[in-house]
Amino acid sequence: MASFEDYYEILQVSPSAESEVIEAAYKKLAQKYHPDVNRSSMAAGKMKKINIAHDVLRDPVQRKKYHAEWVQQRGEKTSYAETSPPTKPKPSSKSQPRQKQPDTTRKPSPATQPLKKKGKIIAYAIAGLFVLIAIPLILMNTIFSTHSAVTAKLGDTVQVNYIGTLTDGTVFDTSAGREPLEFTIGAGLVVPGFDEAIKGMKVGEKKTITIPSDEAYGPRFEDMLVEISRDKLPEGRTPEVGQQLLAVQSDGRQAIVTITSVSDNVVVVDTNHPLAGKDLTFEIELVKIL
Repeated sequence: MASFEDYYEILQVSPSAESEVIEAAYKKLAQKYHPDVNRSSMAAGKMKKINIAHDVLRDPVQRKKYHAEWVQQRGEKTSYAETSPPTKPKPSSKSQPRQKQPDTTRKPSPATQPLKKKGKIIAYAIAGLFVLIAIPLILMNTIFSTHSAVTAKLGDTVQVNYIGTLTDGTVFDTSAGREPLEFTIGAGLVVPGFDEAIKGMKVGEKKTITIPSDEAYGPRFEDMLVEISRDKLPEGRTPEVGQQLLAVQSDGRQAIVTITSVSDNVVVVDTNHPLAGKDLTFEIELVKIL
């Protein structure tokens, strides 16, 4: 059974969001992860999740059915304990007021008062100096200990540097020369194996992982090879084997396809994801937990 996907979190909207808000959120994410804008292999996976979430949440019937499932999932994962602050006992009406005791404290003589004032001033000065020294040390210790102790967990938004390679050593994607990849753990914007690898990492930590194809882009299917008439291709473009095209599907979604053969009348394109059926190795570094 497929794991439950939080479509509200994927589109970054409230469960009570109106359709206009959902459309605006979808357009904003598409501007960032659309294959025409972001050619990262991970962006394609993110865009697929965003498209699915958008299709469900914009359709009233699908959204009603999904929301019921979402509420059930939240109920299974979250429990709330009601607590109330303790109440102070009311004083008994029978209790008697305490009698005021005579003040037997010996008052200082006028001659000793200046010396005591001077002693207080010195004490305050020493205390102030201690505060000026201690506070920065405490803050520095807190900052360093916090950063060293915090680990990434489900729901955290993180920034990651990475290099992705195939089993033959070919680099298929990397963040080198770009901003670190930013995503929320568990939001479904990266392949599941990548999500799991980040959990438990500390800022600055590096590791190398290998994600099997079934935890990445799934298996490759031969029946996803499709013949297209050459007159359906964009004008002025000469098709070549290995060339990648952006295809619009019947439901309006866009996908990257790869030309596998070319003849006088037709071209054959592979509609599998370019990385389908391949094990992926990543060198990753956790840069920041936002």
